[in-house]
Amino acid sequence: MDDDLVAMVEYSDSARVEWYLNEYMSQKSALEAVNEIPWVTGNTATHSALWLVRNLVLTSSHGDRSNVPDVVILITDGGTSDVGMATNEAKLLHSSGTNVIAIGVGLNVDPTELDSYKSSRSFHVVSYGMLTSITRQVVQALCI
Repeated sequence: MDDDLVAMVEYSDSARVEWYLNEYMSQKSALEAVNEIPWVTGNTATHSALWLVRNLVLTSSHGDRSNVPDVVILITDGGTSDVGMATNEAKLLHSSGTNVIAIGVGLNVDPTELDSYKSSRSFHVVSYGMLTSITRQVVQALCI
């Protein structure tokens, strides 16, 4: 992770930035921060999360580097509250050159909706515990 920067946006009824690209500069500190993210329940405001990524996270003031490709990994466990707005936000990210990889978790994921977010690949697993089973494929998609 020496050259990679990671940000985290959590979303349910609304979205919030857990941390920006320039906050954790080591793999160890980023992994520790993941364990501190509170589990929230509610609706799925995917559009809000993608808007935050596009307008606040992927900015030079928060660590974005113009000479490095941007990749967003979107993880969702169900249908968003506004598919049209979420798809539009994803397309705005695509048009800016951001590679969006979409991952659906669980039985409530609509494959068509999931594919509307991706720019390169989408994946689907039946549970969060199964995310590790697609690690290799996600890493390969990151390198496209």
